[in-house]
Amino acid sequence: MAQLLPAPAPDTVSTLQQDIPRKLGRCMLRLQQYEKMVKVLAANFEIEGPAAQLQDIRKKREAALANQTLGGLVTALSSSYLCTRPADGEAEVETEWEPPDDRQIWLRMQMRISLAPEDHGQLVSGLRELVALRNRLVHHFIDMFDLELMQGCLAAGTFLDSSYAQIDLHCTQAQEWLRTMDESRRRLADWFLHGIQPDGTVDWKQSSMVEHLLEAEAALAVDGWAPLRQAVHRMQTLHPEHTLERYGRASWRQVLNDCGRFEHRCVEGKEPKDDRTWFRSRKRAAG
Repeated sequence: MAQLLPAPAPDTVSTLQQDIPRKLGRCMLRLQQYEKMVKVLAANFEIEGPAAQLQDIRKKREAALANQTLGGLVTALSSSYLCTRPADGEAEVETEWEPPDDRQIWLRMQMRISLAPEDHGQLVSGLRELVALRNRLVHHFIDMFDLELMQGCLAAGTFLDSSYAQIDLHCTQAQEWLRTMDESRRRLADWFLHGIQPDGTVDWKQSSMVEHLLEAEAALAVDGWAPLRQAVHRMQTLHPEHTLERYGRASWRQVLNDCGRFEHRCVEGKEPKDDRTWFRSRKRAAG
């Protein structure tokens, strides 16, 4: 036999009714945050084109996705960004790619999350459930509960609390995907632009740090030699992102030694060696 609820106080139903829009609005705001993150992910996880035009290409993709539905975004990501891992013993098939125009620098970047088939299926199913939840909240919520009754208000509040937790879980997941993508892009930029390879080794021939040291040498040299301490100060002011830690080095003298582009000498004194070091490029020294 169902237990009868005590008669509510005159303002109890009214209080619950006032709380429903707040909870529904919280869910909708979190959904919008999720959609925004997924659109950024969809616009950037794969990009191709001439190096000089990549920024414009990315902006056009973001504009094209601006009005894309959550369902469309999830479908696109499920079939491309999220992929299944080859079974044990099977080799991953890599698609050959040739730049369509060899007269300019052409880049192609792809990022994927590789999952075991069962994990891929669960994740895709969860994303589809999120889309269905979004549609219920947007289009059908008012028909799901009788908000004139206390029981209806209580059930609606419980449903909205559960919905928010589900949406928030997906937001946390999307944030992690974006962090992973940003880290991958940073490493790619480090490699392509600054000579820092994925394994941490440095290709000094294309290193930005060497270029900045050459600039400092040209600006500070006295009788052909530049003071390392002042050069470092100049670099830290103009290019603070190029740190010793980023290049995996313990001192600036180590940078001078490892890059092979400079010779250096240390004058007498009690200061640290970096502060007493003067350097010049080997090209200038040879002359």
